[in-house]
Amino acid sequence: MTNRRPIALVAIVAWSVFVFPGVAFANSQPRKMFRIENGENRIDLIGDGTASLVISGHRENFNAHSFEVVSFYVRVDLDGKKQWLLIPITNSKSKEWDEKFNLFVGGGADCLLNDYRLLVPSGDEPTTLLIAKRANGDFVERAPVTFSYYTLVHQTDIEPGNIPYAFDLSRVSTSKANYCDVDEAMRTELGLGNP
Repeated sequence: MTNRRPIALVAIVAWSVFVFPGVAFANSQPRKMFRIENGENRIDLIGDGTASLVISGHRENFNAHSFEVVSFYVRVDLDGKKQWLLIPITNSKSKEWDEKFNLFVGGGADCLLNDYRLLVPSGDEPTTLLIAKRANGDFVERAPVTFSYYTLVHQTDIEPGNIPYAFDLSRVSTSKANYCDVDEAMRTELGLGNP
């Protein structure tokens, strides 16, 4: 994808320092963590005052391995009519096509192996989707956690194959310590507890 730009045309700044409360990146405006409930959630993701849609659905299997599936949508005016567009999770720097249409949240009875934080700024910076993932392996083992940061970007070129809005990978880091639960890793190393 070419000519991608962060929403509100502001570059991402200093990912490594987090402040709590108010969840702020260093030298940036405070960000609000949104708690996504089961069902429809209305949140202004693109900063234009329009409520975007985040849908969370539960996949039950009546044991410790049920999970949640989350997808993101934005309502825009295309060709004179309002439409809901899916916001995929992408990696435009990958040599292979890398696009996901939803987010998986789950784990075992004792440890959460995949979770996320949705950080929406109160200023001009773009919305950030932080995904934390631990290698599957044994459900109760301790292992490094990978933190993947995705910036909500707007594709301005209207060309075949371009995606109008996407959460695009901007940075990846690994936890300093090993954890069983990714929520513990986000709380301990990033200051991002449960919203």
